[in-house]
Amino acid sequence: MDTGSPDMLAPNSDHSTRTRLLREKPFYEQAPGVLETEAAAPWCLIAIDLDHFKLFNEWYGREEGDRILSEIGARIAEEAEATNGLGGYFGSDDFRLITPHVRQKVNELFGDISDLMASHGADAGFMPVFGISVTHGSTSIHDLNDQAVMASNNAKSDFRKRICLFRPQMHDQEEKEYRILSGFMHGLENGEIYFQLQPQCKASTGKIVGAEALARWRKADGTLIPPNEFVPVLEQHGFITRLDSFIWEEVCAWIRSWIDRGHATVPISVNVSQVDFYVIDVVACFEELIRKYRLTPQHLKIEVTESAYVSSTALIVDATSRLRKKGFLVFMDDFGSGYSSLNTLRSLDLDVIKLDAKLINIEKGEERKGVHILESVINMAKSLSMPMISEGVETNVQSEFLQGQGCLYVQGFLYYHPMDVAQFEEIIADEQIIDDDGFVVERAEHFKTSDLLDKHVYSESMMNAILGAVALFSWHDDDVDIIRFNDVFQDTINSDSIFDHLQEIQKLMPPDEAPKLLALMKAAQQDQLHGSSGLLRFSRLDGSISSFLCHFYYLGERDDSERFYGSIRDITDILAEYGAQA
Repeated sequence: MDTGSPDMLAPNSDHSTRTRLLREKPFYEQAPGVLETEAAAPWCLIAIDLDHFKLFNEWYGREEGDRILSEIGARIAEEAEATNGLGGYFGSDDFRLITPHVRQKVNELFGDISDLMASHGADAGFMPVFGISVTHGSTSIHDLNDQAVMASNNAKSDFRKRICLFRPQMHDQEEKEYRILSGFMHGLENGEIYFQLQPQCKASTGKIVGAEALARWRKADGTLIPPNEFVPVLEQHGFITRLDSFIWEEVCAWIRSWIDRGHATVPISVNVSQVDFYVIDVVACFEELIRKYRLTPQHLKIEVTESAYVSSTALIVDATSRLRKKGFLVFMDDFGSGYSSLNTLRSLDLDVIKLDAKLINIEKGEERKGVHILESVINMAKSLSMPMISEGVETNVQSEFLQGQGCLYVQGFLYYHPMDVAQFEEIIADEQIIDDDGFVVERAEHFKTSDLLDKHVYSESMMNAILGAVALFSWHDDDVDIIRFNDVFQDTINSDSIFDHLQEIQKLMPPDEAPKLLALMKAAQQDQLHGSSGLLRFSRLDGSISSFLCHFYYLGERDDSERFYGSIRDITDILAEYGAQA
């Protein structure tokens, strides 16, 4: 609820002087009598809230805020009088109205209050919110109010749904959340909360470079509570710091224990919620943990979600910058989920970018679009020379594609599932499985041309862009065939029926051109270092002639034919333009 200016109350008055509506206590006292009277429709209680009203006061001033509260109060009083209902003002921007539940009338009231806001220059973000609870005879005024407020809070979670009718499921959801919160505190005290580890690997070798600590909850009876059920509830209600700080401590204690047993370890990623930065001094907390357990900052990696950076940039940028200065690695988790731009990345102090699993889980039929989005996101990170790790990798195709794009590190079921600490210890007890080079990025450096053939360096689309239109040719006797070609080659010759043009391509040339093709190939055989190039013309299906600048390299003999690598460039338009100018 937003805070407005204090209400001015006349001594011993039941009514607010600002809105002329009943204050909270007299409203509750008079409400039962209204609800017991006959009405044309069931009575309902509407909890009316003005979204972001504190911000409205900051933008437009408290006097304007008081003025609009007075006008809204007058409109609610008018509605209450017309329906023999009851209007109330509970302070700040918090109104109540008891009125018969007639949908059209409720919509009209919502529209009138919205218009009042707009008449004061208010933006759409200051729209009213209606939470409605319909009485069922025996429902008490306090229960009605609780239900209406619950519906109002539900409406605030969706900008498109500003009027929300209370439904029993909301109460069920609230009870479920309460049970989770209550059970969590009990579980924390009784050893039900623990962590599992999911290894993070170098994709090309499968060696482990680190692991992520994932919170788990197993109740005393063996029931597992999925993280997607309890973590959002803890975060929503501000208790996530209890979970996070517990996991951090447990991880540090385990690392210390593992080292004391004489083993080499890998850095462990721990998650830091946006809420944590508001509730505690995250930097001081991690400093105290590594002091307490005699660790170094290199033993921990800090993962902060992308959305947290966007919504609290100044606060979190300062904290993560301090963490990095202390020697901790800082990851941006869930990168690519829709918030960050290149400018955002430039302004942040980060070590590693962690790609959101949704980026690589491309739906059928969306492959082309999905690949382009993934390539764009990866290129954004590569432009800043940041190492990347992708989560959610489940297939060899995904892994190979990511490596081809320059994402060298992966986390997912293809390599390892999340596992209990004991199982993780069994795996890393073999130090040959550990890659202790840390997270590195492919930087610009001298390379051998043969490296271009390595599928782990460049993706298919990048290779097409680099090489242009290319094909492999076979020359046997006086016939030249195309045996392989790339997408750019097909686009360049502009033929959907390319498969009809692969055999004896010399027959597609004007009669005087075919000897030139064979002469170029013969020259390429004689100069294997530089190959040969020249202008060749081909006939199209519609009878027109296209001119191509071709370059051939001799690859050797195979299956009784001579093999050539050839690149082409369509220069028909260039020649036509040159001829016109001449």
